[in-house]
Amino acid sequence: MEAINQLSCGWVRDVQSMTVRHSQQMNAAPLHPWVIANKDGMVEAAHCDCKAGLRETCSHVGALLFHIEAIHRLMSRRTVTQEKAYWSMPKAVDKVPYAEIRDIDFTSVSTKKRRLDSVINGEDVQQERQPLKLPYVPEPTALERWELLRDLHAANTHSSVLTVSSGFQDEFIPHILQDGNLPQPLVDLRDDRYLDMSPEALRAHCIELSRTLTVTEEQAINAERLTRYQSKCKKWFRFRLGRITASIMKSVCTTSSENPALLTVLA
Repeated sequence: MEAINQLSCGWVRDVQSMTVRHSQQMNAAPLHPWVIANKDGMVEAAHCDCKAGLRETCSHVGALLFHIEAIHRLMSRRTVTQEKAYWSMPKAVDKVPYAEIRDIDFTSVSTKKRRLDSVINGEDVQQERQPLKLPYVPEPTALERWELLRDLHAANTHSSVLTVSSGFQDEFIPHILQDGNLPQPLVDLRDDRYLDMSPEALRAHCIELSRTLTVTEEQAINAERLTRYQSKCKKWFRFRLGRITASIMKSVCTTSSENPALLTVLA
């Protein structure tokens, strides 16, 4: 069950403040499930601020209930002074660090649950349990890595590793960028010498410069197609520099010609 998985892996952070980590989003703020229960354990109501919690049932509520049930069993079987492992509940996980495969604990959820039950039942509580480790695998040679990339390329898998691997990444470059048929970004025309020009001289210079700038229909189509996703595309930021866009239109129309705002473009 997903709730048991969250309990065994330390997703339950704090029962007093009732916080549980997201199942798939470690960087998101913890969720806040809560339950109302009678003294005999009967659950009267439950809720969570996750999407599934809107229906009053989700794995986060389940993880919280399992956590409370495990602590109750610990408290009913021994006192704090009887066992060093009295609070041997899974440690709360704040973040999942990046690690090599051989350093990752691949212990199954069912095994982790059996270990937790053993701790609660007083079995082998003093024994230090080591995480399951994979056997040591030597680092591949440069030839072996190249052969793997070659086989991935031959299988036509479009593997992500090929996009950042020398010798294979060129075919992932968009055709628009390969052709190079794009208009010249206005930011390339920037020159610090223009900062000392008077408004009249700068206006005359811009008029003269505009007569030399040309954009073909094909270049305009390519630029639109390349920047269609706007802020999700790096080229979008480059092509919009120096242009009068909707977000600065008001500033352009209201700025002073003698002392223009820096974010505007006067022509």
